[in-house]
Formats: sequence, structure tokens, C-alpha cells
Amino acid sequence: MSLEKICVKDVVTAPKSAKVGVVVDLMKKHHVGSVVILEGLGKKSVPLGIITDRDIALTVGVEQNPSHLKVETVMQSQPVTAKVTDGVFETLKKMREFGVKRIPLVDKSGDLCGILAAEDLLNLLSQEMNELSKIGEVQLSNERGVRLPTEKQLVM
Repeated sequence: MSLEKICVKDVVTAPKSAKVGVVVDLMKKHHVGSVVILEGLGKKSVPLGIITDRDIALTVGVEQNPSHLKVETVMQSQPVTAKVTDGVFETLKKMREFGVKRIPLVDKSGDLCGILAAEDLLNLLSQEMNELSKIGEVQLSNERGVRLPTEKQLVM
């Protein structure tokens, strides 16, 4: 299955000039744990960074009220991205290698076209495993219609 079919296409984004407080409000409003940071809204949509709820939590440990900080001081610059044409396992390997749970997807020109979370991949893989487990059931069902030799016939 292609990443394009399982990713979230309506990505929550903010410009790099946004304040952390604005990003927190976006996370609350859209019920997301990350916001992709772009050069500016309405311009080329190449991801410059990503800010997660974890980044904000770690900032709160240092700065009591980070709401006034520019998002570019808190975000993860040059985010790990995957091409929308990449395979599921290739992307999973990249996420594991870089230790990220969310990965922006880009098209061939580098523009943002979706975001994929580890949970999305887990859901896909669990569905695939469920389908795989049904093979045995079908095989047993098919065998019931075939007359198997008895022990006596095997001895002869």
C-alpha cells in the first residue's frame, strides 16, 4: 500500500515566524501532536521544521512560559522526511533510524503533501497481520472438503 493512501493529507502547518503559543493553540484545535513549520503560509510548502508536543514539554522545563518564543527556536530544523512514493518498510526503517514518530511526506519537488505517524503504520501492519492470520483458516476449510487417507491406507 502506498504512503499516500495511509497518510494524513490535511497537515496542520504554521509559518516559522509563529510563536509557540500559536502552535499550542493549533495543536489543541486540531487534536494533533505535531505541527509542520513552513517558510510562510501561501508560499512554497517545503517543510523547514516540525514541532511536537514533546518539544514544547521539554521547552517548558527550561522556560516557564514559552508561548512568546518564536517557533523556529524550539522546532526540529531540517526534519526527516519521506517521499510519498517511498515504501512502507523503507519509511518505517527511516523513522526507527532517526527516532521519530511522525514524518512529513513530500512530493518529488519537496513540497509537503502529508504526514505519517507511527500509529498509522501500526494500524496498517495490524490489518495486514490480521489478513495473514486468515490464510490458515481458509486452508483448513479447504482441507475439510478433501478426503484424507486413513492410517490403515497409509500402512498398506
